Amino acid sequence: MPKIKHLDSLLACRAAYAGLLFVLALAMMACVRFHPKPISAAASMDDFEARRLDAPELREFLLANKEVKDWPPAVWDLKALTLAALYYHPDMDVARAQWGVANAGRITAGERPNPSVNPLMGYNATSPIDEVTPWIPEISLELPIEVAGKRGFRIAEARRLSEAARWNVLSAAWARPGRSGAACAVLYSNSSRLSGPNPS
Repeated sequence: MPKIKHLDSLLACRAAYAGLLFVLALAMMACVRFHPKPISAAASMDDFEARRLDAPELREFLLANKEVKDWPPAVWDLKALTLAALYYHPDMDVARAQWGVANAGRITAGERPNPSVNPLMGYNATSPIDEVTPWIPEISLELPIEVAGKRGFRIAEARRLSEAARWNVLSAAWARPGRSGAACAVLYSNSSRLSGPNPS
C-alpha cells in the first residue's frame, strides 16, 4: 500500500511538472519584442541636405534602369532627371512605406490569436481558517477560437489593402514625370529670360 501512494504522488508531480511546462511554453509563444525606431528631425535634415546627383546610390539606380551608359552623364536629359526625382522624392518613400505596412498586415492577418494564461486568486469565506487556508490559487486558460470564417475575411481584406498600396506606389510614380517636365520647362524659360534676347 505505501508503494501505491508513493506511485500516485510521483504521477501527480509529473503531471504538475508537465502542466507547468505547457503553461511556460504558451507564455513564451505569446512574447513579442518591441524595437523602437525613433524619428530624428536633425537626421532627416542631414539626409535631405546630403542628396546630390553624383551619389553612388543614384548611379546604381540609373544604371539599373538603363537610362545612362556612363557616369557621370554628359547631359542630364528629361528621363534621367525624372528618375532622379523618383529616387529622391518623399512621396515615393511614403508610398513605399505604406506598401510595406500593408504587406506586413497580410502576414499578421493570417496569424491565429494567442492563448492567454492568467493567474487568479480566489477566496473561500466558508472554509474554517484554523483548518485550511481560505485562499485558493487558480489559473485561467483562455483559448480564443475564430468562427464564421473571420480569419479568411481578414486575410482577403489585407490582400486587397496590399494591392491598393502597390497601385498607390505606381500612381505616385506616374505623377512625378509631369511635375519634372513642368519644372524643366520653367527652368528653361527662366534661363532664357535671364540670358536676354539672342542678338542676330
